Amino acid sequence: MEENKNNTTTAVTQMDSFNAMSMYFDGTQFATAQRVCLMLASSDLVPNEYQYKPINIVNPDGSINPALKAQDDANKNKAMANCMIALNKAAQLHSDPLTIMQNMAIVYGRPSWSATFLIGTVNTCGRFMPLKFRFEEDGHLKETYTVYTKSDKGNGSVQKTIDCPNYTCVAYTTERGSDEVLEGTLISMRMAFEERWIQKDGSKWLTMPKQMLMYRAAAFWVRVYAPEISQGMRTTEEERDIVDVPYEDVTDKVRDDVNRPAQIAPTFHDAVPATEPAKGQEQAPAPAEQTAQQPDNNPGGMPVNSNFDNQPAAGTTRRRPTF
Repeated sequence: MEENKNNTTTAVTQMDSFNAMSMYFDGTQFATAQRVCLMLASSDLVPNEYQYKPINIVNPDGSINPALKAQDDANKNKAMANCMIALNKAAQLHSDPLTIMQNMAIVYGRPSWSATFLIGTVNTCGRFMPLKFRFEEDGHLKETYTVYTKSDKGNGSVQKTIDCPNYTCVAYTTERGSDEVLEGTLISMRMAFEERWIQKDGSKWLTMPKQMLMYRAAAFWVRVYAPEISQGMRTTEEERDIVDVPYEDVTDKVRDDVNRPAQIAPTFHDAVPATEPAKGQEQAPAPAEQTAQQPDNNPGGMPVNSNFDNQPAAGTTRRRPTF
């Protein structure tokens, strides 16, 4: 009995010492983490971003294909790196690695949590009472907006109308041992419309409004009262609704475009205009010597620009100017 107790204590101590920082800087723990990552990457239970699926790198003649081997190594390294990050997050949040993998997704190139994971983490962290939600109905929401479409026939637009109750939702709870209510930001359907969350393609705000209100209210609450849980990461639903555009100063570029003179591509008729005499004036005849020396290279009567300096020599064929 005493031996089992000692073994349990040793195991708990080892798990406590396996923290997020020592995983990277302690050689023994880093090697252990790599073996754990390879095991997780080889499982079919983890999401695709964490899976390592070997490819056949052997040629028909039995030799190793270098290109396929490089690709296989890259796939393995990427899967193990993703698993290592998930293992790091699991150590930080004292959670199970598989739980982290199932609830951390990449949206638009950024990692994000599922809203249900944040709610569950708040409820089980031991610091707060379970998160609760208060719904109210604040009037009616009726707005019209434009959806722009693309098709093979060209671009178009469609007018759509939102007509639904303006539900509002607030997430709140209390700290354990305290009566102070910790209330989050009020989220409403009107806010969702004005922030253009509703207008996104595939939006669930109109089909399941109360569920989306709870998810967004919980995310806002965690960001204020327990940011150590979200660690600066948005929820998956937020990342799909909110797209940050990187700031780029285009002042100089616009100024250069405005000041740059317009460059109009010349056409053939612009480059070789017809030399017609002005009204009331007769065209001077060409000198006799020049007429005798230069053969008629324009039998069809094509207008010739006398301003071109590179006139062809006698006996050669006149070429049409290229631009």
